Amino acid sequence: MHELACLDAQRPGNIGAGLKVLEALMNLEGYRPAKGGRA
Repeated sequence: MHELACLDAQRPGNIGAGLKVLEALMNLEGYRPAKGGRA
C-alpha cells in the first residue's frame, strides 16, 4: 500500500489531487487563509 502511494506521488497529475485533499481537510477544520495565513 505504501509503495503504491509513493508511485502515485510521483505522477505529475497527482499534485492537483493532493491539493484538493489538502483543501478539503482545511475546509473541515474551518481554515480560512484570510484569518491567519497559516499553511
